[in-house]
Amino acid sequence: MTCWKTINLNKDYGLHRVTMLSLLLTVFVFIILYLPMNIIHHNPQLHDEGFFIFLLGLLLLAPIHQLLHVIPAVLFLKKVTFVKCKNQKLPRFKIVKPLSKYISLIVFSFPFVTVTASLIIASLYFPEYFHYFTIACSIHVGMCVTDLLYLLHTIKAPRASRIEEVDDGFEIIIEQTT
Repeated sequence: MTCWKTINLNKDYGLHRVTMLSLLLTVFVFIILYLPMNIIHHNPQLHDEGFFIFLLGLLLLAPIHQLLHVIPAVLFLKKVTFVKCKNQKLPRFKIVKPLSKYISLIVFSFPFVTVTASLIIASLYFPEYFHYFTIACSIHVGMCVTDLLYLLHTIKAPRASRIEEVDDGFEIIIEQTT
């Protein structure tokens, strides 16, 4: 097995660039979602009595996102370990063995697709709270920037490659042909 590419977002893009991209995408997604929802709901009477529940939901967004990365890996019977880092507040989950390209694409995209779709559907069914759901959705899409960048690199990888998690990112590994 040979390392085809190492993906380290801090080294490749820089922390400030990834953070700026995340913030810009958050604002852009909010504008793109809020305006059509406002038109669809014909200026509904917005309620703000659920503000503390909204804040609690925002606090739970990151752990739910992490957990949603683990679910596809567990469903594909991959071993997942629990890692507590000193410099991070949230615990991490680490997938022990390399994943195929197909499974990696599912693992990277699963939280983005499920949470974003759930929040958009909720904003359609609860028009008086759609402003909360669009804010939460835009924040979650901003959180997914690193996943989307990893997804982009994984899509460009060769078909038979395997993706392995390392301390500072991911490595795309291919089998060496002689």
